[in-house]
Amino acid sequence: MLKWKAATPGTCPSTKESPLDLTARAFANVLIEAKVFMQGDFELTDGSHSSFYINFGAICRPSHLSILGHCFATQIIQSGIKLDVVYGPAYKAIAMATETAKALWQGYGLDIPFASSRREKRSHGMKNPHLGAPLQDKKVVVVDDVATGGDSKLDACEYVMDKGGTVTGFIIGVDRTHNPAVLEQLTAKTGAPVFVIMQLEDLQQIAAQHVA
Repeated sequence: MLKWKAATPGTCPSTKESPLDLTARAFANVLIEAKVFMQGDFELTDGSHSSFYINFGAICRPSHLSILGHCFATQIIQSGIKLDVVYGPAYKAIAMATETAKALWQGYGLDIPFASSRREKRSHGMKNPHLGAPLQDKKVVVVDDVATGGDSKLDACEYVMDKGGTVTGFIIGVDRTHNPAVLEQLTAKTGAPVFVIMQLEDLQQIAAQHVA
């Protein structure tokens, strides 16, 4: 497994290749090792079949989570997005937001808080679905695992806006849309740019190299 070396605050990891090339390769290695990316015959919710499946819920090792966090953090730094809070929608992106915020501190010296939310309404206690840092008057970057359609990202944007925040960008792990227009429409609707760590085709190519 590719080991990630934390950078000095304000710099990128030293490499002869661009930081984003290193980021994508490290990201892909984790997805393959943790069996997040699987190849075979999978039946999807709509009844159709796919030759692959991506399940970020399979990640359970701290080492893998740490590398993913550094990948998301590097993408944020390289994109130049301004942010006050990292937000990860429930449920799989909660760990991503946590690890991304930690990596921004460890790798770049940025003490950026993180936030998430529950899907279920609570009838007791604080009765507040929000978790983590408040979003009121904050610039918020949304991190998420996969881009298939734009609906869930729009939901996340609406949540942030309802809490008084502004989404300044989306960082997506894997783009499996096969259609650039999907993410372009997301930007058009939200006014926030979308940055992707890895295209599905590149992930499939790296997976094939692992098999070889």
